[in-house]
Amino acid sequence: MLPEKDGGKYIIFLDDVIRFGMKELFFIFPFDDMQAYTIKLTKDAELDIGDDISESYIDKLSKSLQQRKKGLL
Repeated sequence: MLPEKDGGKYIIFLDDVIRFGMKELFFIFPFDDMQAYTIKLTKDAELDIGDDISESYIDKLSKSLQQRKKGLL
């Protein structure tokens, strides 16, 4: 959390901290331009990949995502 200002509380995401300090983090590499991108990874604990090869990973993932739409909110 960042320091309070005018009674407001502020946060900063870790990826923003890394993006801000990229030049200092990667100073040993020669570069003309540096860019950063944020990606989001999620883990589906109920997705069982297993050894069943009758169904592709994409099909299993699609079914799992469809089940999420029907779940409780």
